[in-house]
Amino acid sequence: MLTKQKGVLLIIKTADCLPVLMVDRMQKAVAAVHCGWKSTSQGMIQKVVKSMEMHFGCESSSLLIAMGPCIGRYCYEVGDDVRQEFERNGLSLKPLHLHASQREKYFLDLKEANGLQLVDVGVSESNILEVDLCTHCEDDLLSYRRDKKSSGRMLSFIGLSF
Repeated sequence: MLTKQKGVLLIIKTADCLPVLMVDRMQKAVAAVHCGWKSTSQGMIQKVVKSMEMHFGCESSSLLIAMGPCIGRYCYEVGDDVRQEFERNGLSLKPLHLHASQREKYFLDLKEANGLQLVDVGVSESNILEVDLCTHCEDDLLSYRRDKKSSGRMLSFIGLSF
């Protein structure tokens, strides 16, 4: 979701997926992106940056990015189907770390995967801020992988007031 409209909040609900909030202070535009493995493997974060450029005249190099808490690199186990999806879409396999004890299993680093994609479309690494907390490991955060159906959802939001 993206907007330039004042007084509108863009809200992302997550339990392990990565919430990403973007702002361009010059163009007075914001975006909110829900980044699970599917949207990450489809390059959704890059599509949002390109939409901000196209619709609002934003420059990727001027975007400020905030990555909220999500499931961490060593807690997010995925199958070979995820690796294949990354490969099929021409994305870096660097964020997929081979599981030491299980064949055709990987650990996916959502922050690394989305960070690499942001840099690939011109976002400056110094403009990407991360909350360094794992939803699976931190009892005070909500995690679907840890708590299953009893898990609630966290809300991340961004909007314009100026």
